[in-house]
Formats: sequence, structure tokens, C-alpha cells
Amino acid sequence: MEVTLALESLFGRFPDLRLADPAEELPPVASLISNGHQRLPVLLHAG
Repeated sequence: MEVTLALESLFGRFPDLRLADPAEELPPVASLISNGHQRLPVLLHAG
């Protein structure tokens, strides 16, 4: 529930949030347990 509220707040404040780098260039986390990226650079545009 906390993640849901955090993401709603993030996208509510920055509706034009987008990746700063192409998705295929994001380095994955080397893990069998989790699926994610080592970094997630984004561009913030406050409305």
C-alpha cells in the first residue's frame, strides 16, 4: 500500500515523468531473486 501511495504521488506531481535513457540501455540487476535495474535515470517535468 505504501508503494501505491508513493507512486500515485510521484506521477501526480510529475505527470510527464519519463526515462532519460532508452529502456534497452538500462543495466539489469544481476539477481535470480529480483527483476530490476541498477539505475533508473528519469526526466522530471513539473507541471
